[in-house]
Amino acid sequence: MPTKITNTDNFEQINRSVLENLKEEDNSSFDNNKSKDFFNSDQQQSLSNLKKRKNISFAKLVSGIIIFFCVVIMIAGGSFVYNVMSIASETTGGGQGNIWSIIVNNFNPQAFQRVELKGEAEGRTNILVIGYDSVAFLADSIMILSYYHNEQKIATLSIPRDFYVTDGGGTYRINAIYPFAEKKQPGTGAQAMADFLSRELDIPIHYWLSVNFQGVKQIIDAIGGIEVNVTVPFTDYEFPTDNYSGYIRPAPTFEKGLQQMDGNRALIYARSRHGTNGTGSDFDRSRRQAEISSAILQKLQQQLRSGKILNINSINALIASARGNVKTSAEINEILSFYEIFKKNFNHNSNISDNFYSINFRSGNGFLCSPPLDLYGASVITYCDGALGGGKSFSKDREQARKITKNLLAEARYVNLKNSNAIILANQSQKTVEVTEQIKKLPIGIVWPPDNFYKYIQKANGNEQIKIYIADDKIRQEFELASKGNLNFEFELHGQIPPDKFITANNLGADIIVWIE
Repeated sequence: MPTKITNTDNFEQINRSVLENLKEEDNSSFDNNKSKDFFNSDQQQSLSNLKKRKNISFAKLVSGIIIFFCVVIMIAGGSFVYNVMSIASETTGGGQGNIWSIIVNNFNPQAFQRVELKGEAEGRTNILVIGYDSVAFLADSIMILSYYHNEQKIATLSIPRDFYVTDGGGTYRINAIYPFAEKKQPGTGAQAMADFLSRELDIPIHYWLSVNFQGVKQIIDAIGGIEVNVTVPFTDYEFPTDNYSGYIRPAPTFEKGLQQMDGNRALIYARSRHGTNGTGSDFDRSRRQAEISSAILQKLQQQLRSGKILNINSINALIASARGNVKTSAEINEILSFYEIFKKNFNHNSNISDNFYSINFRSGNGFLCSPPLDLYGASVITYCDGALGGGKSFSKDREQARKITKNLLAEARYVNLKNSNAIILANQSQKTVEVTEQIKKLPIGIVWPPDNFYKYIQKANGNEQIKIYIADDKIRQEFELASKGNLNFEFELHGQIPPDKFITANNLGADIIVWIE
């Protein structure tokens, strides 16, 4: 992300002083007694001469005060201004906006006018986030992050690194697009990846952000670590050392539950590929990377609310972590607009965790498959109809991928519900038919035909009671959200089905049990 400034009160005091001086100058008045605290006798005489000039301009006064203000900031923060200007030129796409914009935004927000972001008029801004390995230089993490302006929600889509693509120059995993483009022309890797995914998924990629994995580690350390809820415990006995000379010992282990992680541990958690307990898949890895992204945003939100993020030391730490590790196509004034949106929408009542959704493209979801190893000589992912990413021929599975991407927020909101299955256990009544038809219209993966339970459920002759049992918390929450306004029958929603309800063996695996009696 010298002399320490420990909190924002110092900034506010400086700001008030500057604004008071500005008001005094605007009224063409000056307190000579106060001036003695700031100027020597020669400077006082110069000021006296300056006041006599009838053609003095207000712009010059403002310029002088800004220079004075910046001198104060530089004295207080040492190399802060230089660092901000330097990292801005190294990291961003440049363009309009400069250090004065940052100062005005933080210390006089009433004067700040943010620019409209790309995609904002259409309601959705798409950002390609690439996490790459500085040793192998492969894009090991590929994620499309979409901010929905009207809904004020964030949805992410993780693309598997093993997705097999063709671009006319050969066939290879999608993560190789980045280094191939960098080799041809340094600095073009992220844009090449953005252009490819924009064509493949038929959506605009408005901005890109590439992050060296070492930068992720440093950014997390700069914000004081993050809290991550480990849902599936695992140990990775094959996690490599930084220089790939061997395996880390002792092997990193993650127990179940909420854990505080520093940058190094969070990076291991996100990048692990050989974890036990079924956590070695690319899908599981993408899920963990989305968890890390959410945790970082939540920590930034906490620091925004407390004001800690505006502390000089915090800013300097973030600057140091970004230098040489982060690149983005966004211009400086656009980054300020992102910050303004984040500050406005997530500073008070709205929590990032309640407005952050993620979905992963993975094999086994109906349109992506893992072909036999001997077909391509390696473990890769293709469209189930055999098409490769970037191919020119029509592919129904590519169209399915595009449909999900274009409706990302709706798809991500119900990702657990879409992977669930439901069974209707009912008597032989007309109500059973009505309930079944409405349940099928919800975003549930599979709704099995009603199991005729007339032997165990007494027919209610039109006064049926409907109870829905969903043991999994996430599926139950998504069912509640999806069912609002879409089910015109009354029902009771419960967790685990009680033991007194008789369930046959073939229905034990149902995620959602609709019980009608």
